Order: sequence, then C-alpha cells, then structure tokens
Amino acid sequence: MKTSIILIILILFNTTALVSQAIAILIKDVNPWLFIGIEILLLIGYYANIVVKDVGKISNIDFSNLNVFVIKRNTGK
Repeated sequence: MKTSIILIILILFNTTALVSQAIAILIKDVNPWLFIGIEILLLIGYYANIVVKDVGKISNIDFSNLNVFVIKRNTGK
C-alpha cells in the first residue's frame, strides 16, 4: 500500500513536470524525453508492484479447515 502511494505520487509529479508551463520554464534545458522515460519506468514499477502484491494474496494458503486423520497401526506386539 505504501509503495503504491509513493509510486502514484511520483507519477503525478513527473506528469506535472511534463505538462506544467511554470515548471517547463525551470526545466527548459532538460530533454523532455528524459521525463517521458522516467514516467514509463514509474508506470512499469507501479504495475510490477500491483502484480507482486496480487500474487502474494493469491498464493496465501489457508490450512485452517484442513482435517488430517492419523491412524496408528498395531504391529502385533
């Protein structure tokens, strides 16, 4: 949950840097493809985080309803 929120905030900040005119003046010498690349990496990181979290939820095995019967065999002693 915390990682997802951080990634969403970073994606929003990066998108703001690409779109905002005021920030564009400050970063006028920076290549916009750098920000586009960072945006893509952040989106991939967010997707990977969601997938890993979902796999963790799916792979959680619940043994609370497991009924195991152990039968001891008499060996004739």
